[in-house]
Amino acid sequence: MSGTVLLGYDVESASDSTAGFLDGAAELHTRFDVPWSIYLVGTTVEARVDDILRHVDDPLLTIGQHTYSHMLLKSIYMDPRDGKEVHGGAQTYFNPGGALGELEVEIAKTQKVIRDLLGVECEGLTGPWGYYRGLADRELSLLVAIEGARGAIEHKRAELILARQEEQKLLRLEERHATRWREEEARRGHADLDEFAM
Repeated sequence: MSGTVLLGYDVESASDSTAGFLDGAAELHTRFDVPWSIYLVGTTVEARVDDILRHVDDPLLTIGQHTYSHMLLKSIYMDPRDGKEVHGGAQTYFNPGGALGELEVEIAKTQKVIRDLLGVECEGLTGPWGYYRGLADRELSLLVAIEGARGAIEHKRAELILARQEEQKLLRLEERHATRWREEEARRGHADLDEFAM
């Protein structure tokens, strides 16, 4: 089975470890020539802008966001009912997500911070804590809140798909022309010119 694996990292710490992580990740991805993405919390960008700027021009790197203050896109409730601790020593855990208006502000503010401080456009968003069940239970207006980030991803994805389709179309067209040319030359009795077809 073949497929694509996307490697992305949420960068949410404003500590000195951010620089070491980014340097190590960049070195690893460069060594193996593997694209990577980082999803930045806005407050981390503000606190560690110089550490991040060292990597902005990396051709393998895509920069996205992770909200401004690590605000959840929806509430998280954990209750595994098996008696095991889930977070902070508790057997159940609840962390409220942001209201839609708050999320709009968080996402817009992070877009601006990334654009103003790093000089690049944000190309995606990951939700703090992730959402293994997706965001289907949130209102449609949440999509409006993240439209800028999502739109950038969809635009880039569409460009790549169109480029691949165009490349495949050109290859098919080249092959058709080469086949027609060979057939025409064979009809004229020039089959020995086949080696010059391409």
